[in-house]
Amino acid sequence: MRNDLITLLSGVVAATGCALGTLGCDARREPSRTARAAPCPDGAQPLFNGVDLNGWGGDVAGYEAKDGVLSCLPSCSGDLVTAEQYGDFTLSFEFRLQPGSNNGIGIRAPLSANAAYDGMEIQVLDDTLPRPGLKPFQRHGSIYGVVPARDRCLAAPGQWNHEVIEARGDHVVVTVNGLTVVDADIRLASASGTIDGHGHPGLMRKAGHIHLCGHGDPVQFRNMCIKVTR
Repeated sequence: MRNDLITLLSGVVAATGCALGTLGCDARREPSRTARAAPCPDGAQPLFNGVDLNGWGGDVAGYEAKDGVLSCLPSCSGDLVTAEQYGDFTLSFEFRLQPGSNNGIGIRAPLSANAAYDGMEIQVLDDTLPRPGLKPFQRHGSIYGVVPARDRCLAAPGQWNHEVIEARGDHVVVTVNGLTVVDADIRLASASGTIDGHGHPGLMRKAGHIHLCGHGDPVQFRNMCIKVTR
């Protein structure tokens, strides 16, 4: 029996990559080493078709679609923007950063806009390495300038991560690699002013475009699915 138990537990370790006796998230472990393109969950639709930039506008020259992966090129100094607008939704995707990479997911933003202020931006940032001066509201997963991510759980640069952004009215939830890093009512969070001290005139917009906010850093996305809930 003891040998059978050891064999079973060893199989769990091999499958999950987690050491026995540990809890929580190992930020150095890639959550989906063998992940392949998969159909979207029931009720969800692909936001990126894995082949080309059909359905997107904006800085199309700064991004490349190849082998199911959407890559921000060194020239991606602007936003890649969905043609469609979305209000309440669940957006799931995988992303891969390189050391120091910076990007963002703008939601409910106008077509041509600074998504962080004219809508809201969910920060995409490699914060696994020391970044002097980085403010809590700039950590990965934060609603930029408004709600800091409480925790983070990024895989090491070069490995794939999984993220889900849920927007339901004023309620926004961000989950990274299975860990909820933001669960906030944006109206309450900004009632006494935003924590970055800047105006965010588009924060309470009910609908808008989704932006990939490129800063010329290498960032890749895949398996992007969106389910509209209203």
